[in-house]
Amino acid sequence: APLPGLDEHEQTRHKGDLVYPNLMLSASADHVAAFALHPRAVDRTEVVCSLLFARDAVQDPGFDPSDAAELWHLVNQQDWAICESVQRGMSSRAYAHGWFAPMEDDSLDIRRWLLPRLEDR
Repeated sequence: APLPGLDEHEQTRHKGDLVYPNLMLSASADHVAAFALHPRAVDRTEVVCSLLFARDAVQDPGFDPSDAAELWHLVNQQDWAICESVQRGMSSRAYAHGWFAPMEDDSLDIRRWLLPRLEDR
């Protein structure tokens, strides 16, 4: 069942957002996936994924979140493999720092958020 309060347009869309410094939200019609990123080392991050559903849906005796859980498991495995590959590449002596492409605005946003905080230290 769709989350309460969504209009017809919102029920057919997906919305992703970042909450700095370490929370990613991914909202669909019937659930929200929340990803909390916890840095553990320079090259290690723990990601905790929580699936959030409407209270009424969870209380329904027939509630089954397995379709959402299976989808996010698949997506996460693919995304993490890509991130791990990029991390390995950036650790290479052959890696040369480059500029972000215009469509990578979220990467630019985190730099705009983080740099002033680092300068204050």
